[in-house]
Amino acid sequence: MAMQERRLMPWRQAMWMTGLVLLAAFALRLGHLDAQDIWWDEARNIDVAGRQLAAIATSPELDIHPPLYFYVLHGWMGLVGSSAFAVRLLSTLFGLLTMVVLYQLGRAVEGRLAGVLAALVAGLVPFAVGEAQETRMYTMTLTWMSLSGLCLFRAVAAAPQGRSGGWAAWAGLAVFSAFSVLTHYSSLFVLAAFAAYAGFRWLAVGPGRRTDLLLRSVASGAVAVLLCVPQAAVAWRQIPGYGNPNLVVPTWWEYLGRCWQAFNLGLNVGTEGAAVWLWGIALLCVAGLALAVRYGGPAHAGGVWERGHCTWGWVLLLLWVVLPLALYYWVLRERATFDPRYISFVAPAYWLLLGIAMAAFWKRTRCLGLLATAFLVAVLAPAVHSDLTDPAYFREDVTGVVNWLREAAAPDDLILADQRYPFGLYYPRWNNDFDGFPPPEPSHLAPAQYLFVDINDLDRRLAELAAGRSRIFWVQWYKTDTDPRGALDFLLRKFGSLGGEQEFRGYQVHWYDIAPDTQFELVSDFQEMRLAFSDHVELLGWAQGGRGGGVTSSIEETRTGTVPKGQPAWAVARWRQLPGAAVPLKVSLRLAGEDGTLIGQNDRRLLNDRHLQIPHWGPEDRPLNTYLVDVPAEAPAGTYSWQMAVYDPATLEPVSWVDQAGQLHGEPATLGRIRVVDS
Repeated sequence: MAMQERRLMPWRQAMWMTGLVLLAAFALRLGHLDAQDIWWDEARNIDVAGRQLAAIATSPELDIHPPLYFYVLHGWMGLVGSSAFAVRLLSTLFGLLTMVVLYQLGRAVEGRLAGVLAALVAGLVPFAVGEAQETRMYTMTLTWMSLSGLCLFRAVAAAPQGRSGGWAAWAGLAVFSAFSVLTHYSSLFVLAAFAAYAGFRWLAVGPGRRTDLLLRSVASGAVAVLLCVPQAAVAWRQIPGYGNPNLVVPTWWEYLGRCWQAFNLGLNVGTEGAAVWLWGIALLCVAGLALAVRYGGPAHAGGVWERGHCTWGWVLLLLWVVLPLALYYWVLRERATFDPRYISFVAPAYWLLLGIAMAAFWKRTRCLGLLATAFLVAVLAPAVHSDLTDPAYFREDVTGVVNWLREAAAPDDLILADQRYPFGLYYPRWNNDFDGFPPPEPSHLAPAQYLFVDINDLDRRLAELAAGRSRIFWVQWYKTDTDPRGALDFLLRKFGSLGGEQEFRGYQVHWYDIAPDTQFELVSDFQEMRLAFSDHVELLGWAQGGRGGGVTSSIEETRTGTVPKGQPAWAVARWRQLPGAAVPLKVSLRLAGEDGTLIGQNDRRLLNDRHLQIPHWGPEDRPLNTYLVDVPAEAPAGTYSWQMAVYDPATLEPVSWVDQAGQLHGEPATLGRIRVVDS
């Protein structure tokens, strides 16, 4: 009976302890809420949420996201505004609500102490802190998911006994499950675990109660489905085609390790330094849960223990963690879209289990409980501090880029950015559309334009935007995939000159000098080629040239077969995938002298117009790839050969090629010649 008394926590004590935890968590999140700039995801969300309600659900920017978060953010912005502090505060409040729900669920499963400690964990883990400080939908989904779990536990526990209030819990389960799906599709993985839990409960109850439980389950599920029906057609368009074949699928162990670190210490700590503490948390969790199983006493009010045997509360939490992780990895193997936050909706169940483990130490002896809690706080505190205060882990420095451009770029210059977000939130003379031109005001600032890079139309679009400009600033995000073939740099260096570059956190800015009347041309005429590199890829066409000796070049100068020393020679190739393509490939284009000495080379991934690597091209793809090879200023004047090698970047093994006569070759293919002249 003494053990039973230690397990229970007085109601008033639980309330003031939970209140202190919530206040501390609120202060932790509020203190650095607007310390960092709004970044890409946040800016996209603010942009979409700022539109008319009727336009939100069909906005192309939603990509793979359902609309509920954007509806809520729309209303929130109407009340408090769209500053960084205001829009992030919505996530902060949902984060606190998640902690309250975890307390309630922990209390229902294992008592008030477990609930308080689960709330403490959720208040301190860097992942929860970070997501509660960003204008994204993950914290809101964590709240809906936790509420769904609480309603499920109460509903399934009540229905077989015919308790009053059971239907209210089933209704809450339906509504919050639908809210979860309408906020983030990955919540479906957790809902599959909830369905499995309801199924196990159905099998476990007596035959006389199964019909009632089945009816309530079906009715709740039907309501949830009906609530999601308006989004079904959009989801059907969004989900099947989502994926990135260029990404590498992690191994099962890497996947679990990444998730384990994310939901404990967060990802903004060094992996090697975190390993010891992650193992320590694992030991704490396993030992605490084993202690709870070993010394679990008679069930208390709302509890789930029956003398040493964990019952349905644990089944729910374990299914909540294990089944979604397994299902998501199964999908991941086909989609390659892994990030721990995509499956973060298992985290509430894990934090509850960790709270139960810590509660077991407290129930055993206060000394053990104090040591376990102190250890966890001591491990999490530096991780949270690093996440909030270390600039190495801060988001991109948009303010720094914009302030520098205000000083460096003149009104008759042009600024191009490779991302639509968040540049326009910080720079007023900005056009966020794919077409059109920057606004005329404010006239004291250089015009800035989002540039969608279509390699097949880029020369026309660039000439249109750069007319009358003498300098172009090119702002690139560190995660960009807008121009991986380097087509813009290719054109600006083919017809102009690189003036310099400037680094910022998360961004790189290059600027180029051009002639105000420059007419850009990617390529004029191709020389037909039929070189098959094994059965992987075929070179269909080829063009090459040089440029003038000055700062800028004309079209006529670039079409010649000469290049001055210290300037780049250029080449464009057209490709076709062959039926045997099985691995990604890179192309190495080189300039070699008559004695075989290389004076320059350019190695690039072989990509199609959707920026996919071989073997993910379509049968109709005939993509262009661009290459610049810098000629050193000290290179001897003379004639040089263009040589091309195709190789597997994973093994560096070259791919043999077959010429038009059917002859097999192992050395690089010689495609043509160019003359290097004095500057």
